[in-house]
Amino acid sequence: MQNIVLDIETGDYEIDAEDLEATMRLLSKHPKAVTYGLRIGYPAAYGIGFNFTVTPLA
Repeated sequence: MQNIVLDIETGDYEIDAEDLEATMRLLSKHPKAVTYGLRIGYPAAYGIGFNFTVTPLA
């Protein structure tokens, strides 16, 4: 899995398996960057929530 982190003001970006590593590299070049991150090849970077299953009582 790869993540891309973009500086939305300059268009600069970093790609890494760890999104935090990519973000830190980008911020080291542009300390005041406004960033946006995506997981490459997936519709979302993270899942939120859980699946709830109801088991009937016997």
